Amino acid sequence: EIRTYVREIPLPEGGSLRLNGIAFSATQPVALINDKVLARGESYQGFLVTDIQSNLVELRSNGTIVRVTLK
Repeated sequence: EIRTYVREIPLPEGGSLRLNGIAFSATQPVALINDKVLARGESYQGFLVTDIQSNLVELRSNGTIVRVTLK
């Protein structure tokens, strides 16, 4: 299952994960989620960062792929 959100992912227990920005480079892209800098392979709030592109971050949690876009 793949779900796509714009800027914010609502969390089942309340609250949300907000994509504040992406610093994209071919070698070491990072995403700013809830004011925390995350790279590929790092986890936050039960979500594993699996891919970072120029305008999209892909996360995985409990077998679900979640894509968060800037627009």
